[in-house]
Amino acid sequence: MGDKAHYNRCENRTSVAVYFWGSADAADVRRFFFSIWICRAIRISLLLDIFQKAGASCGPAQAVGNNMHLIPLKERDLPPEMEEISRLTEERAKDFFLSKQLYCSEAVLVTLNHGLGGGMTDDLAIRISSTLPEGLAGSGCLCGALGGAVLALGLFLGRDWPGSQRDSHHALVGTRELHDLFVKRFGATCCRVLSKEVKHLPKQHFEQCAGLTGAAAAFATEIVLRERPRIIRQVDYAFLNKRESKMGSLVRKAVNFMI
Repeated sequence: MGDKAHYNRCENRTSVAVYFWGSADAADVRRFFFSIWICRAIRISLLLDIFQKAGASCGPAQAVGNNMHLIPLKERDLPPEMEEISRLTEERAKDFFLSKQLYCSEAVLVTLNHGLGGGMTDDLAIRISSTLPEGLAGSGCLCGALGGAVLALGLFLGRDWPGSQRDSHHALVGTRELHDLFVKRFGATCCRVLSKEVKHLPKQHFEQCAGLTGAAAAFATEIVLRERPRIIRQVDYAFLNKRESKMGSLVRKAVNFMI
């Protein structure tokens, strides 16, 4: 049976392809189909890459090389209840610091975690933030209060697991906003710069740090509540309205020292 006769008996393109695949011209046919397969594979790979990039850019932050380009959040005024919660966290964090129970970073993280229902125990919140006071342990770098506020943003707005959408709750852009608000209010984020004028004035230095602690807590609270308004349902008002007495603080310190 000749090749021509066999070709005429083919009823569809599939049988033609099968025939040529085993014929003398099989090499050309194989190259043809292989090139089609390669093109499709490349197309699928490109589409997957586009989808991944699109998913990453759904958040407000997009990394390009080592630079972070952030898309500003929409300006939204806080309702009165959220503003009140922000004021309460400011006063509570400031009170923790003034009573000398907690350092600046500890006061901020403990206040937001406990007051807004972050889920950690107070002991754990203190341990996590205890390395940040005095500008990273006295090095004069990042203000401890601001560092504690950044940790709080991560607690409430950060990613939940590896591979999840990078900034679905605006943790990155919220942190940039926190930084900008802090700089706008106080002129710097560096502890040695902030405390330059009061470094040798203990009372004024202490009062300044108390103000920084309260402000950092308030800024972080506003960002958290704006991005995750449902958190307002779990606010612990009793905790936020509580104030520490100096005598109680001294007794607690003495007991802890003896233990």
